[in-house]
Amino acid sequence: MSPQAALVLVAWIPFSLYLFLRFPPQKAAIIGFIGAWLFLPQAEFFLSPLPNYTRMAAACYGILLGALIFDAERLFSFRISWIDLPMIVYCFCPIISQINNNLSPISPTFNQLITWGAPYFVGRIYFSTLDGLKELAKGIFIGGLIYIPFCLIESVMGPLIHEKVYGFPAFVDWSQARRYGGWRPVVFMNHGLMVGVWMMTTALCGVWFWRAGVIPKEPSKPILKWGKWVVTASVWRLWLWKIEAGKTLQGRAINPLVILLFLTFVNCRSTGAWILAVTGLLILFIGSGLRSNLPMLLLAGFTALYLFSGAMGTTQTEPILNFFESLGLSADRVSSLAFRFHNEEILGERIRLKFLFGWGDASEYRVPGAITDSLWIIIFGINGVVGLWSWAAAFLVPVFGFCFRYPARYWTNPNVSPALVLVLCLNLYCIDCLLNAMVNPVFVLICGGVSGLVVKPTANDARPSPLEIAVRARLKRREVRERD
Repeated sequence: MSPQAALVLVAWIPFSLYLFLRFPPQKAAIIGFIGAWLFLPQAEFFLSPLPNYTRMAAACYGILLGALIFDAERLFSFRISWIDLPMIVYCFCPIISQINNNLSPISPTFNQLITWGAPYFVGRIYFSTLDGLKELAKGIFIGGLIYIPFCLIESVMGPLIHEKVYGFPAFVDWSQARRYGGWRPVVFMNHGLMVGVWMMTTALCGVWFWRAGVIPKEPSKPILKWGKWVVTASVWRLWLWKIEAGKTLQGRAINPLVILLFLTFVNCRSTGAWILAVTGLLILFIGSGLRSNLPMLLLAGFTALYLFSGAMGTTQTEPILNFFESLGLSADRVSSLAFRFHNEEILGERIRLKFLFGWGDASEYRVPGAITDSLWIIIFGINGVVGLWSWAAAFLVPVFGFCFRYPARYWTNPNVSPALVLVLCLNLYCIDCLLNAMVNPVFVLICGGVSGLVVKPTANDARPSPLEIAVRARLKRREVRERD
C-alpha cells in the first residue's frame, strides 16, 4: 500500500465527521458513502483476527460514528422489523458455518457485518422514506455525472487513473479490460464490470428522472459546448445540489447530461450491463405504459427461482443459453456463459455435501479446475443454503413488497419514481450476482432503504378499516336513538 492510499483511508473517518458538521445528516451519509465507494483506493489494513480495514469499512465507520455523535436520536430510534430478519440471519450465519468447519468465526462474522450489515443499517435509518430514497437516487445520479470524465479518459487510455493517483494499479489483468476496440473503464473500482453496473444504475436513474418529471425535461437554453460539459458539468451539478438553488438551470442541464451519462455508460463496454440496462428500460416503459408491475415481479421471481433451483441442483441452463443466442449475442459471450454454468454445476455438487451452512471461508468448497465467477455460488459455498436464501430474501422481499405497495400507476409520480428506479436497479443487481461476483455496498444501502419503506406505515394505513367504520356508525346510531 502506498503512503497516499494509507493516508486517504485513515483520513476518511474524520472527513466523514466533517461532513456531518457541514451538511444535514442524510446528505452527509450520501456524500460519505458514495464518495468512499467512488474514490477510495483498492487497499486495506490487515487487522487479524479483527476485520480488515477496507475502504467500505472506512465509509461505514465514519458514517456510523458521525450518526452517533451528531444524530444519536435517529440512530437509537431504530426498531427491528420482520423484514430485517433475513439480513440478520445472513450476517450471523458465519458463526455456525465457521464452527461447523472448525474455523474461527470472529473475523468472517465481522467482515459480513461490515460488508452487508452496516450499509443495510445506514439505509434503514436514513433512507426509509420516499423522500429519503429520492435524495439517495439523486446522489447516485450525481455520482455517475462525476465519473463521466474519468470513464471517458480510461476508455481511451486504459485503466490507469488509480495507479496515477495512488501509486499502484487497482486492476492487474489488462486483457480483461480490452473490449470492442477500446478499454473498459475501471477508475477506482476493482473491475470494469463493476463500473459498468454502476454507470448503468446512474444512467437508469437519469432516464427515469427525465421521464417522470423529477427534473424538468425541456432545456430553455442552447446546449453548451460538449467539451465544457464534460469538464465542468459534474462539479457544477454537485454545487447546485449543495446550495439547493438554481432550479431553472438544473432544468436546462438535465437533458444533455442524461444523454451524456447514457452514452458514457454505453462506452463502458460491458455486455452484461448493456443487457441489464435494456431489460430495465423495457420494464420501466412497458410497466408504466400498461400500468402493470408484472414485468418487475417476473424479473424478481426469475431470480428467486434460479437461486432455489441452483441450490437444489435442478437448474435447466439450455433454455437460458438458447435465449441469449436468439438475441444475437456473440458465440464467445454465449460460450463464456455456458462455461460459467458448467462450473456452477461442478461446484454445486461439492457444496451440497454440506448443504445447510456450507464450508466456511477456507475455500474447501472449491474444486480444482473450477472457477467461481458468480456471487451466489460463493455465498452458497461459504454459508450454505441458509446463507444463500437469507441473502436472497434480504434483497428480493423488499422488491416484492414495493411492487405490492406502490402499483404501476404510481411509477411516473415524481414522488415515487426515484424509489421505483432504485428498486429496479436492486432487482437488476441481483440478476448480475447470478453471473458475476461484484460486491457493491451501494445496492445494500438501497436494500436497507427500500426495506424500511415497505414496512413504514402510510397515511392510508392509518385510515380506519371497514369493520371499524361499521362499528362506529352503529354506535353513532345508538347514541342518536338514546338522545331521542
